[in-house]
Amino acid sequence: MSGTQGQRERALARATAELMRVRGVVSVGLGLDQDGREAIVVGVACAPAKLRATLPEHVDGVPVLLREVGEVETQD
Repeated sequence: MSGTQGQRERALARATAELMRVRGVVSVGLGLDQDGREAIVVGVACAPAKLRATLPEHVDGVPVLLREVGEVETQD
């Protein structure tokens, strides 16, 4: 992925604030795409196709990948 670590961190911070407001998004973090390049990985509770049109494909040039992880619950 192009850009400095600071640029990636800012893109992630901006993405996290924006994406966590979307119903069905349960997590946001940095990860790798299938080619080993860094991407913003969004964990979703439902099938990714249901949210793809709602979520950006890139944030500041960083690709956004959707991964179905299911519902996330806190543990006591």
